[in-house]
Amino acid sequence: MKKFKIIPVIFEYDYGNEKRGGSLEQVSLLPAFNTMFAQVKPFWLEKNGIWGDPDLFNQKLLGFIEQEQPDLIYFCLMKNEVDPVILEKLKEKYLTINWFGDDQWRFED
Repeated sequence: MKKFKIIPVIFEYDYGNEKRGGSLEQVSLLPAFNTMFAQVKPFWLEKNGIWGDPDLFNQKLLGFIEQEQPDLIYFCLMKNEVDPVILEKLKEKYLTINWFGDDQWRFED
């Protein structure tokens, strides 16, 4: 897998709040990815406007991925942070994974 390029689409900070410190993904997942994959190019949710204009956010994500041409896109989404239409478009061209490890009360959402 060392030849693979991966884009983790994740929060840099715990729940996107810098005051809470690094997210679990930034602190634990990225170091592991850096040992496993040749290139790791994170797309930080909060730094790319996750809570702003959804259309602009989704276009930034799509543009970043098209520019980087990864072998794998790894999402760690809690809700509907990325438009399902964009997810469908991405999975037509790229290998995509979402790790959902959040609270069980979110399952119905």
